Amino acid sequence: MHEVPGFLFIPTTQTELSTTIVVDESQERVTPFQLCAVAGTRFGLWAGESAVGKDDQSVPFRRWEQYNETEGVWETISEKPVISVSLSPGAEYRAVFGEGAVWTFVPRQQVCLELSSVHMIQQIPSTTTYTQPTFTVDPIQATILVGDVERVTPFRLCDEPGAQYVLIPQAIHWTAQEQRLEFWKWQRYNAETEEWEDLIYLLLGNVAPGQLNVSLREGGHLRAVYRYSTMLY
Repeated sequence: MHEVPGFLFIPTTQTELSTTIVVDESQERVTPFQLCAVAGTRFGLWAGESAVGKDDQSVPFRRWEQYNETEGVWETISEKPVISVSLSPGAEYRAVFGEGAVWTFVPRQQVCLELSSVHMIQQIPSTTTYTQPTFTVDPIQATILVGDVERVTPFRLCDEPGAQYVLIPQAIHWTAQEQRLEFWKWQRYNAETEEWEDLIYLLLGNVAPGQLNVSLREGGHLRAVYRYSTMLY
C-alpha cells in the first residue's frame, strides 16, 4: 500500500496540499491517495511542474521523497518529476513542492535481497533412454516468515550490509486450483552463470523445516521452490 501525499515546503514550516499526480500515464489522482495491488507491481508516477500552494501561489516541484521507517525521516529519491515505484507493504512516497533551498537527506547505504517462490515441475521424458531431468517453473505467491512477520512473495528485503534475517518458508502451499504443494528447497541466482543453484545448508537443533539464516551483503536473489506434495492427507 502506497500513500502519495503532496507537500508544500516553505522556510521552517511545511503544509500538506492537494495536487494531481498522474499514474501510469492513464489516471489522474489527487493527493493524498493510496495505490493497492499485488506486491511487486510497478507504477509510474508523474508530478506536475508546479502546484497551487498557500494564498493560491504557484510553487515549483522540488523532489520525490520516500519515508524511511528505520530512521524515521523522509529521504530524497529523485529530483525529477517522473519516478517508477514497486509496491511493497507500508511504503510511503510524497511529492515535494516549494520555494527556496532544496533540503536533501542522504540515505544510508543499503543492500537488497529479492525473494520469490516458484512451483517446480519435472517433465516426463518421451523416451525410455536416460536423459538429464528437466523442469519447468511457475511463479507462485507463497508466505515466508521473516523474523516474526509474514511476507508474501515476491518481496524485497533492504537493510544495511551485514544485517541478519531468519527466513521460514510456508511448509504447505495451496494453489488457486487447489493443488497441494510442499516446500522443497531454496535456490540462489548466480549472476555470473545466469542460473539458479540449489542452496546446501545444514539444519541443527530445534529449527523449522526449510529455515534459512541469511546475511545481507551484496544483495541478490533467493527463491523458495515448491513441488507437488507426496504426503497423504
